[in-house]
Amino acid sequence: MVLMRYWSNYKLILALTFFVFCAIWAKAQPNDNSPFASLGIGNFLDQNFVHSSNMGGISAGYYDQYQWNAQNPASLGYLKYTSFNVAAYAERSSLQSVGNEVPNDNEIVWNGNLRYLSLGMPLRNVINVLEERKEQSFGAGMGLSLMPFTRAAQSTRFTEIDPQVGTIVQDIVREGGTYRLQWSGGARYRNFSAGVNLGYFFGTLDRNQVVSLSDDRTASITVSESSSRLQGFTSGYGVMYTLPLLKGIYDEEDDPEAWKSPRKSITFGIHGRFGNDFTTRSSRFERVIHGVGIVDTAEGGFAVDVKENGKLGAETTFGITYRDQQRLMIGSNLTLGQWSEYENESDPQTLSDSWRWSVGGTWRPDPDDVLNFWNRIGYQAGFNMGEDPRSLGGEQLSYWSVTAGLELPVFYTQQISHVSIGVEYGKVKSPVIEDSYLRFTLGMTFNDNKWFLKRKYD
Repeated sequence: MVLMRYWSNYKLILALTFFVFCAIWAKAQPNDNSPFASLGIGNFLDQNFVHSSNMGGISAGYYDQYQWNAQNPASLGYLKYTSFNVAAYAERSSLQSVGNEVPNDNEIVWNGNLRYLSLGMPLRNVINVLEERKEQSFGAGMGLSLMPFTRAAQSTRFTEIDPQVGTIVQDIVREGGTYRLQWSGGARYRNFSAGVNLGYFFGTLDRNQVVSLSDDRTASITVSESSSRLQGFTSGYGVMYTLPLLKGIYDEEDDPEAWKSPRKSITFGIHGRFGNDFTTRSSRFERVIHGVGIVDTAEGGFAVDVKENGKLGAETTFGITYRDQQRLMIGSNLTLGQWSEYENESDPQTLSDSWRWSVGGTWRPDPDDVLNFWNRIGYQAGFNMGEDPRSLGGEQLSYWSVTAGLELPVFYTQQISHVSIGVEYGKVKSPVIEDSYLRFTLGMTFNDNKWFLKRKYD
């Protein structure tokens, strides 16, 4: 009866969670209209999984036996359960002009999308390890992930009155985005782990610009269209070292070669992405249409499938994390981006070096309390701030956000899995416009301990 009662609580929480999120999702139509999407290769998207994003985005020293960390592949050395992750988000943005004597009214925009898909797996089954009755000094795993990298969605109209030519109307529409398909591998020996990320970077960026000149005597329309397909390979690395602070309890006859997990520890981590090259296949179409009576003439340029080159900016993240087993984890990150090395011949723009600082943590009142579900929940919070590589109005974009979330352990097909619910409020600032956003995220992690299981027969 007790088990049935708690199972009913699980189902109720899951049902309410999905109902609320689906209601938000229904309103979050893909009509994103970011004022910064025309800069660089679009708006950069969070590359952390939800359970990491809820803690402000700490990733360098973060690992977990149930959930892996695609940012730092060294975390795969600590993974004990096969982990399938999927998440989606809904976002409400409020755009506000700044620097004017009379500020414009806020423009409210809703959008949402799939955030990531990933599969991580240990290369040795946890059941076989438990049967040996000692914790192994070596661990290894690999993972696959697919997630959006940048999003470019912008529709803007500028109107200007010129005393000589009349009204000038300029419409700019930018669509598309880029993605990363990534393979990760990591291994751990005792307290040291390392890993690599190998990925394929791809996407499409479209830009349409229409400039109209019109009055009673003449009409003129300038049409510019361009489409670029980006693709290239990416590579990165990750390293972790865990310093034990308080060791666990040992039996007198412990194998001296067996590595034991400390109860309390500090993990130092570093991960990065190299500044890899990419190529673009671009098509451009430009023409000017003049209307004088019924006579139209066309002028302009035309190019199809032009191959050009580019280069992504490298990034390096340093971090430190304190943990008390599953009860408490607190960490901090510092990310430095070398985006001044960015190049894109199909759309030349100048970017600047960036930085990001984040801090956050998770607290579980009592992770071993089998009778009280609320004591096993992970309560998460975090904060981050930094400077974006892009500039507008002569200054780099700056941003900050606060995050909070819940990590709910649930049973699925007799396995422990997790539901992550996150909320984030933040601002992206420039001298021209500010974007205040409220983002809701729902993530699911399905765990399984039956992969790579060595069967034993009598």
